[in-house]
Amino acid sequence: MYFGNSSDTNTFWKMTTRGTEGKRIVSQIGGCWNIAGDWVYYRSNDNPDKAHRIYKHRLDGTVKQQRLAEDLSLEICVAGDWVYYMQYADNSSKGGSVEKTYRVYRMRTDGSDRKLQTGPPEE
Repeated sequence: MYFGNSSDTNTFWKMTTRGTEGKRIVSQIGGCWNIAGDWVYYRSNDNPDKAHRIYKHRLDGTVKQQRLAEDLSLEICVAGDWVYYMQYADNSSKGGSVEKTYRVYRMRTDGSDRKLQTGPPEE
């Protein structure tokens, strides 16, 4: 079984169904864990330069922490060969009132073919 371990700053672990032989797979702090095939896809929650970015990590540990998207993401979901995610943008740096924008995108599980699905048009 696989899980985000809140006792270990929400890193990703695997354990036998008997609750023994726990082992950390992803040392990066994360959330929105999705397993698809031999990979776990997740949103990082660690340092500000990496926070809310989408990564994938091979479950056997042979390929670690490949960043798939630079977007700030709130939620992710893997379905087939696609990763769907909600992008968050805070446009307060443009001056005036604070405007938060949410868009849904999809991309291939290798990070290619990123397309807007719903939300305001990109600028």
